[in-house]
Amino acid sequence: MGRKHWRLLVVVTACVLVLGLTSRPATAQVTVNTATPNNAAQGTTALNVTVSGSGFEQGAAASWYVSGTTNNGGVSVNSTTFVNSSTLVANITVANSATTGAYDVAVKNSNGRTGVGSDAFTVNPMAVTSTLYSTDSSGALVTVQGDSSGVSIYDNDPNSCALFDPHNICIIKSLLPNDWYLNLSSTSGRSLKVTFQAINGPDESVLNGNYFGSALTTRCFDSNNNRLDIQFLLPGASFHSCSLRVNFSANGVGYAYAMGPAFSGTGWSTVTCTSPSSIPSCSAWTIKPTPGSLLPNPALANVGMLQEFTKHSSPIIGTYVMTFNIVLTR
Repeated sequence: MGRKHWRLLVVVTACVLVLGLTSRPATAQVTVNTATPNNAAQGTTALNVTVSGSGFEQGAAASWYVSGTTNNGGVSVNSTTFVNSSTLVANITVANSATTGAYDVAVKNSNGRTGVGSDAFTVNPMAVTSTLYSTDSSGALVTVQGDSSGVSIYDNDPNSCALFDPHNICIIKSLLPNDWYLNLSSTSGRSLKVTFQAINGPDESVLNGNYFGSALTTRCFDSNNNRLDIQFLLPGASFHSCSLRVNFSANGVGYAYAMGPAFSGTGWSTVTCTSPSSIPSCSAWTIKPTPGSLLPNPALANVGMLQEFTKHSSPIIGTYVMTFNIVLTR
């Protein structure tokens, strides 16, 4: 074969190779951008979550993993529905005991290609609703709701208060005209959950747990440090200068876990009226930690003081993370 024909053969062969390579369909990379909704509480069932990204194919499957791990943390994917190359719908169930915190959302195509959205979803603590007593002395409903991140109210027996004086035990009542007091000292069916993460003080995590015979007290102050009557808050009004005090007993020792303007070195709580009554008063209000941006010292947000009560003294043990979310309804 002449040199000219040999060169022609090489060129034609190269063209065939190039055509063969370019005619194969390219496999797209898989990316995961967002999950909507991006959070759910423990105990959520059959929740549809829209997963957005790119490179999704028919047969793609979504998975939830505790961030940075291959542990599903108690989040099960019941089904994954392909919508288009950028959208999937995953139906998930979050176990009651699922790990709380951030989760990665992964999508795997049938060809094995996988994309991961880091920290794309959050599992929140389960909201625990407790009916402390069906009605108070005026016939109004009394309920409390808390989360399990720090201070929670549990009610395992909604009828246990009826075994005692229902209008003096397990009821929200006024200690002073400006205070609201929640007494949980009825039976073993009522407990208060407290946890301790040290900021400035010894490790008191041994005190973590549920306590019976506990009580919560809150009061609020205006800008002149005058006490406010919580019952008569205006709907929608928030008072950031409020206290929260938790009393409980462990191993025969009494403790007070408190935060508020009167407790130096702690944060405050914020009380917000969420619903008006038929008379000029508040029928439902929330109690949450005051954000650092609204405190004289932003570093004290979520800081509570732990104090021990003895016969002869009341020493302060230290300061600890104090998180809570309480909803009171009358």
